[in-house]
This record gives sequence, C-alpha cells and structure tokens, in this order.
Amino acid sequence: MFKDKFKKVPYGILTLLTKSDEFIDDGSPDFQFETTDKDDYHHSSIMTAYFNAFISRAQYLMKHSRNDEARRLVNEALKVDPNSMQAMQLLQSIGK
Repeated sequence: MFKDKFKKVPYGILTLLTKSDEFIDDGSPDFQFETTDKDDYHHSSIMTAYFNAFISRAQYLMKHSRNDEARRLVNEALKVDPNSMQAMQLLQSIGK
C-alpha cells in the first residue's frame, strides 16, 4: 500500500512524504499572525491551518524526542486556539 511505503512529515502547512525514518529538520512553522475576534470563513480557515500545522509538527517533534521545540509549537497553537483540549493534552504529555 502507498501509505505503508511513505512517512508523513509535517512541513509548515504542507506535508512531505519520505521513505526515510530519519528526522527532517527545518519544517517548523514560523507564521506571523495577529489574533483577532474575526470569525469569517476565510479567517477561520487560515487560523485552523496554522493551528493544525503547529500541532502536527509538535507531534512529529515529540516522536523524535525534541520536546522543547514541540512545547514551543504547542504554545503557538494555544495562541491560535486558547481553549483547545487537544493542545492542552499534548502540552501535558510533553511535560513542563
């Protein structure tokens, strides 16, 4: 199967596919954004993409024992969605 041959590596809002199990660096999202109370479709879609990019990359970093970097990204995700249970649970699993 296709999914068994490749590993997904979060890379910003994109996903790289690789056959390697080695850590791929330099994929941590570095978005510049301001939080607002806008909730229109486009704004919500962009912020959701940012949130998912932060969380996906943090999970990837955790798998490679890079907990400090993962913690930083989860904290960025919490800036996008301060009430996210997923982000809070991930932060707990990383530890303080």
